[in-house]
Amino acid sequence: MDETFPFDHFMPEAITFFRQLAKNNEREWFQANKERYETYVKADAQAFCNEMTPLLSDMTGVPHQSKMFRIHRDVRFSKDKRPYKAHLHILFRPVEDRANQPAWFFGLEPKGLFFGVGVMGMQKGALDHFRARVAGPDGEDLEKVLESFARKSIRVRDPELKRVPNQYGQDHPRGALLKHKSLTAWVDHDTPDAAMQATCLKTCKTEFKKIKPLFDWFMDG
Repeated sequence: MDETFPFDHFMPEAITFFRQLAKNNEREWFQANKERYETYVKADAQAFCNEMTPLLSDMTGVPHQSKMFRIHRDVRFSKDKRPYKAHLHILFRPVEDRANQPAWFFGLEPKGLFFGVGVMGMQKGALDHFRARVAGPDGEDLEKVLESFARKSIRVRDPELKRVPNQYGQDHPRGALLKHKSLTAWVDHDTPDAAMQATCLKTCKTEFKKIKPLFDWFMDG
């Protein structure tokens, strides 16, 4: 753990930086304000990762690693040519490499604070494995997890497909789940304020615990 930058909370200056970046999303402005990014976003985010990674490892019983997404946007195949992301996104995931490995997501934006868990963009082999589990007894457990999320107003991303894959039939009892090519659950905060408080790490752990049942379901398979 990096003792040089012990983490307590994000600074309000990070949100100010992102708001101004959104209005001045160009290289010249970013270069003139890069030191603010390095100080109030990047350094604090790394210190946050240093604290949050072992907390998630302890909470799940498996070693974790972190990834802070770059602020530079990949504009090669996008009509949106803005060069920078006006937000901070961080991913935490188990060190062990496995099919359908779930990950935790943290998002800090001027408009809110977001906590997520699940698997994004399953490729064919992983997707086949997921569908087989959903269609079998494990699918009943997953339904119970998602029903509990709905009661707690935890948001689950909509499925990507409009129809159930043909091999399962359109009347399959878990057809709604079989339409997913990714599955993630989210706790949303309408403001980023909780990240600016001394209880930031405690809040993160509390919110991640709410959605941990989906992490456990993926890890059990």
